[in-house]
Amino acid sequence: MTLILLYTEFGGPLLAPELTDEKNRTKMTGSLMFFEAESIEEVRKIVESDIYYTSGVVRLTFPSSTI
Repeated sequence: MTLILLYTEFGGPLLAPELTDEKNRTKMTGSLMFFEAESIEEVRKIVESDIYYTSGVVRLTFPSSTI
């Protein structure tokens, strides 16, 4: 068995200050996460097994290329 370390480098909500709810709280319009991994396939596997993805709460966009 091979242990592969995959971790989130950075992540957080995307907020729209001009959009507020009925309690005048800033609305979240999305989220953004940066990962460090050996390949995009590793990241895709982890993200696509996440409960928010499998339940249809989030939509994923992967870059066409990596740095």
